[in-house]
Amino acid sequence: MSGRGLWRLWHAALLGSGVVAYLTADEDTYRMHQAAGYLFVVLILGRLIAALAGSGAFALRRPARLSAQGRPGVRASLRPLLPWMTAGLLLVLGLAGLSGVGADWSKAFKGVHEILGEVTPWVVFAHVVLVVAVFAGPLAGRKARRRPMGGGSRVLPGLCLAAALATGLASGLAASRPAWAGPPQDAVLAVLAERARAAEGAFAGFDSRRGEALYRALSTNDPELTSCAACHGVDPRAAGRHVKSGRAIEPVAVSANPERFGDIAKVDKRFTRDCKAVLGRACTALEQGDYARFLIER
Repeated sequence: MSGRGLWRLWHAALLGSGVVAYLTADEDTYRMHQAAGYLFVVLILGRLIAALAGSGAFALRRPARLSAQGRPGVRASLRPLLPWMTAGLLLVLGLAGLSGVGADWSKAFKGVHEILGEVTPWVVFAHVVLVVAVFAGPLAGRKARRRPMGGGSRVLPGLCLAAALATGLASGLAASRPAWAGPPQDAVLAVLAERARAAEGAFAGFDSRRGEALYRALSTNDPELTSCAACHGVDPRAAGRHVKSGRAIEPVAVSANPERFGDIAKVDKRFTRDCKAVLGRACTALEQGDYARFLIER
């Protein structure tokens, strides 16, 4: 296989393993997440070794050397940024992968791994924008010479517009979130209460006793996932273990793990996934609030 073919194969494998790892970070798909993550790390380390070797298609050229080459089809003003962008990308990807390996052995790496996992897509996006900025103009020029009536490249302006819209949308969503002076769990309970009030005409508040009953209730939907307590344990203040993947689960009670029920987006994600997995149906707004109150007060 030619150097270009290997280059494309490496990119495809890295992208595929990265996407799979990003989408399978939950407990019930953790083994797939592990396999994809370890492949991701191997590909990054292989790329770094090839870069340090300094030869072939995988060599990482220094900015001065790249500028002196005068490669056609590359804008001179942006050419020196390519190796720096590649080095930064490999650094972030490498740290994201290695912190994931570390998280399998120590909880100290878990927070770092989650942060890097959320940062990585944006770094990849910046890399793509730079590559398009460097190569789109010359490629469009070649097409224009072949087709004199054709217009200029619209790829880069389109990407810039998409980035601006995404940034504006994210800023608007952040600004629309209410500010809460109390613990984050109070904000989550307030959101759940609004939903329960809208769904239940005679909503009278959440009940931690009903929440505990739901936590311990047996279900026949899955012979392994018989209840929430099957994975989280009889005492939610203790660490649990996923019955299918064997992955250790941090305590679900807020008294033992203050990060629990502090982010409504994460709470919604877990209810959507776990209610279907354990009960075979979606949890009602009242059930969600009862369950959350039980574990917040536990």
